[in-house]
Amino acid sequence: MKRLLPLLLPILFLIYWSCEDEQDFYPTMIADGYLDKISYHVGDKAKLYINAVEEVKNGVINVRDITGEEIDRILCHLQPQTITNLEPWKDGCGYNASCTYEIPNLPSGIYELDNSGIFFIIKTNEQVDAVVVYPSNTLNAYSVAGGKSLYKPTGDRAQQVSFLRPMTTWSGHWRPIFEWLKTQTQYNLGYISDMDLDDYAEIDKSSLLVITGHSEYWTRKARENFDQFVDLGNDAMVLSGNSMWWQVRYDSSKTQLVCYKGSPEDPLDETELESVRWIEPQLNYPIIKSIGADFDRGGFGTNHGYGLGGYKIVANNSPLLEGLYFSQGDILYISTNEYDGAPINGFDESGFPVIDKELLGFFQIELIGFDRPVNRFGVPGVGTFIVFQKKEDSGIVINAASMNWGGKNGMEGPDKDKIKHITTNMFNKLLNKESIFTNL
Repeated sequence: MKRLLPLLLPILFLIYWSCEDEQDFYPTMIADGYLDKISYHVGDKAKLYINAVEEVKNGVINVRDITGEEIDRILCHLQPQTITNLEPWKDGCGYNASCTYEIPNLPSGIYELDNSGIFFIIKTNEQVDAVVVYPSNTLNAYSVAGGKSLYKPTGDRAQQVSFLRPMTTWSGHWRPIFEWLKTQTQYNLGYISDMDLDDYAEIDKSSLLVITGHSEYWTRKARENFDQFVDLGNDAMVLSGNSMWWQVRYDSSKTQLVCYKGSPEDPLDETELESVRWIEPQLNYPIIKSIGADFDRGGFGTNHGYGLGGYKIVANNSPLLEGLYFSQGDILYISTNEYDGAPINGFDESGFPVIDKELLGFFQIELIGFDRPVNRFGVPGVGTFIVFQKKEDSGIVINAASMNWGGKNGMEGPDKDKIKHITTNMFNKLLNKESIFTNL
């Protein structure tokens, strides 16, 4: 046995690294890093800025898809890097370029450099069944790389944060649904970043737009394009909560996300481009106009100790719940951080919320389910899973309104099979132009 041990060790090592249970853990030379952009078309040249754990002149970086499968390899001069900018959270880390990578002819999707948390998107030039948005603005807003984020818990809050620094992946909120979508080969999907929403041509490749993760930071142009898309008869799925909460803008180089959050230092103070919450009256653009709900009417859910543990089902005969046989009052369990809520007029005799249809002014709207969170003022709110059509000739919007729908608590939670089933129903019925509203 002692003689066999030296021969067995390499074999055992290979088995260890190939174990399926360890599919998210790969050896990598990368300490951290970033690319010069978030998203690319095939043929574009991407610059990689890699901080390596040691110098390797002919290092190999594996390009993996969202499921961890190796797709391509990049030869790169890897070496340790140091931050050169005085305000790296704002101006970027200032790493030296490690190599240039010409984007190969790969399917549109989310790709990662080894297991480093450095993600990039390959976009599509073709028509697709649906365009899916990666929540890149939110990831940048919460990233503390370089010392600051857009939030005070990390110290003095920044007002501009750079995309040229490592991003907080916060993958539990978005990665599970992207992994699941990769397995749904019946759909031809295109992927874009938040920044791409500013270019209508990037979403005009489909009749269905899918918002995922925690899609909190939106530019005015992105919102205008979203509304135009729906007003022209196209459909949208909002699988996000606390959506469209802050207005942001980009600097001229599009390497900074700018959000003063109401600070008097904002040079655009008291204009419609001021970086404040979208609910503020000076912006003249209520969130409910676009997605039928907002965070102030919803609030903090189960993960903060409030609510019912998920959505209490109201429209149990909804086509979106087809095949699940819910009864009214059953709970669709999804432990949620933050919900959006539609405006309501109170509750009916069964204790179900009554949506304020007059305030919304939509052609039709239906409540699928609700939860009872508490909003940021400590007041009970109502989280609402809704489907609506603003005008008779506009598209359909399904707003799941939970920050965790596409995250671990949804896609990998106790009702994961039901969440996936409902999401599949959403895709199928919208793409096939089937009825979405309950036949009363």
